[in-house]
Amino acid sequence: MPRGTRVAEISKAEGNRQAKILVADGDAQARIKVAEAEAIKVIAQSISGGKGDPIDYLIAVRYIEALKEMVSGQGNKEATAILGAIGGIRDMLGKGKQ
Repeated sequence: MPRGTRVAEISKAEGNRQAKILVADGDAQARIKVAEAEAIKVIAQSISGGKGDPIDYLIAVRYIEALKEMVSGQGNKEATAILGAIGGIRDMLGKGKQ
């Protein structure tokens, strides 16, 4: 087999492999988005039966996720921001109880 043909076949095989990886990654991302949407729907339905606001709940969850990132390995400089976020969560959740 001539060298040029062999290089072309290898390039084609590598392109096919990469295409399959990209398709699989796209499928995985789509499944994740669908699962997230379903989770949000379930949370909203369960909260809407009570006095809580689903939007406030989801914002509180994002606050908590951000807090985890801020606390991991950070110094005292971040403490004020963390305390402010906690106060915001308290105020937000307290609003739903009134």
